[in-house]
Amino acid sequence: MTVETGHRGDAATTSRRDALRLAIDVVATAACGLAALLTLANIHTPIRAGLTVASLVIGTGWAATNWIKVNDAAFAATIVIAAGLSIVCFYARLFVEIGWWHPVGSTGALLIVAAAVNAMAIVRDLLRGAQP
Repeated sequence: MTVETGHRGDAATTSRRDALRLAIDVVATAACGLAALLTLANIHTPIRAGLTVASLVIGTGWAATNWIKVNDAAFAATIVIAAGLSIVCFYARLFVEIGWWHPVGSTGALLIVAAAVNAMAIVRDLLRGAQP
């Protein structure tokens, strides 16, 4: 018995998927890095709150799940958002339990880690031969 996935797997499709993965890695790295900078430097701009929340959920979710190969974009986005929300909730709960709750410092630290993991994914993609 064979399972049809609806995905042909030809070279052009793989190349487009690799390029998209690389682009998402770059955007996630930049967004997490910029949000960390704005948060830790206490720079107030109109984009800070939205960028920080999006980076905390999507950036950390992508950092945790970017190694998973999923062909369906909606399913991949669901996995990323669910993982990001789980990480943020666990992280907040951890710091509340240990009695070291400093929202600015802990948010900045999580964003720096997410940016670093996403940057490593860029290197991995480039070493695998992904083209922008």
